[in-house]
Amino acid sequence: MGYVFDFENARNYDKWFESSVGREVLTLEKHLLRSFLKPLPGERLLEVGCGTGIFLEWFSELGYFVTGVEPSPYMLDIARRKVGDRATFYRGVAEDLPFDDNEFEVVALITTLEFVDDPRLAIQEAARVARKQIIMGVLNRYSFTNTRRWISSKLNKGNVFANARFFSVFELKKIISEILSGSEMSWKTTVFFPKFLLPYFRWLERTKHFQHNPFGAFIGMNIDIQPTFVTIQQPLVESLHSSSGGITPKPTYYTGAPEIGRETANEGSQAL
Repeated sequence: MGYVFDFENARNYDKWFESSVGREVLTLEKHLLRSFLKPLPGERLLEVGCGTGIFLEWFSELGYFVTGVEPSPYMLDIARRKVGDRATFYRGVAEDLPFDDNEFEVVALITTLEFVDDPRLAIQEAARVARKQIIMGVLNRYSFTNTRRWISSKLNKGNVFANARFFSVFELKKIISEILSGSEMSWKTTVFFPKFLLPYFRWLERTKHFQHNPFGAFIGMNIDIQPTFVTIQQPLVESLHSSSGGITPKPTYYTGAPEIGRETANEGSQAL
């Protein structure tokens, strides 16, 4: 299941984003993620690891029909109070999502991979239920801020980051390309400067060229899902039975991410 936030951690997490530094960081993170999103009327978005609903509420304001999944009951309780009936909530884990294939246009994982048991499986599940796009917000291993967090977690085992796994841009690209071969991928980073300098360099953090450095504390990753169409050869079998008369069956098609499509094809051929 990975690390599940307890009551104290859930409350502290939410409070941090209400602080002056937290609001500054949140503004930069939203600005980065917004550049990846092009919401259309009626689109559904799933946030995996929705936490206290900070981003889920924002996604709703952008016009998405939102659903949140979160393993911590304490996080979910805060999220329900914050977002109310504008969202549907489920208690669950990233590696086993309770949804159908291609159920959501967009799937978001914001500081989720850091706390799951199996990041690869979490990405595979996101790809399974996503129809159009996956966006990620991930804490960067190669940044000043997260290096400091890592050192603090080693000195204080009660620190929530003692349970976190940090990633780099290059590691994420490698994992995603192995899982979703052929899908288009892009990335940016933000929160490059230490927190006491952020108010002075806010303008620089927002510039497109500066965001293409791999050392910001927050990595934004966008993956455009490339559907794969797999023809199940069932009509070849059924056409033999229909040779004596009857309706000629039509081909069946499955859509989904590359790996998911191949699994579906294998299941169909086994059923024959």
